[in-house]
Amino acid sequence: MGNQTSYVQLDDHNGENTNRADARKLHALGLKFRKEKDLKNAISAFSKAAKIREEHWIDHDEELGDSYTKIARCYFELRDFKQALIYYKKALNIIYRTLYLLNIDLSKVYYDLSQYSEGLIYLKRASELRENYLVLDKALIADELLTYA
Repeated sequence: MGNQTSYVQLDDHNGENTNRADARKLHALGLKFRKEKDLKNAISAFSKAAKIREEHWIDHDEELGDSYTKIARCYFELRDFKQALIYYKKALNIIYRTLYLLNIDLSKVYYDLSQYSEGLIYLKRASELRENYLVLDKALIADELLTYA
């Protein structure tokens, strides 16, 4: 009975007037389903949370990355490895972007402190991370094109 009530709440969520709290509720529902080994409903809940997060927040939002990771884990447990890879790559891309921005910020702080050699270290790291996420972006686009082919 508990699953049916939760599933009805999941189905009734139409995406209008959504906010971060709605995404968190859906994510929590996905965690509940996953714990119960109801992986298809977990994927549905995590996907709806991710959709809200995609539409309303910047693409390096850690919560969006967490939704992608949870979706990937569910697909992995279902042995749908192609889908698992797609969502793990999406999560990794967000991590790369977040780390890129953090390294840029660190380099700016060191620059402002006149510690140029330290700032340069973080600037180089940022450059490497940017390359990683650009490569991963291209791979994600290719994966999505193959999905629709």
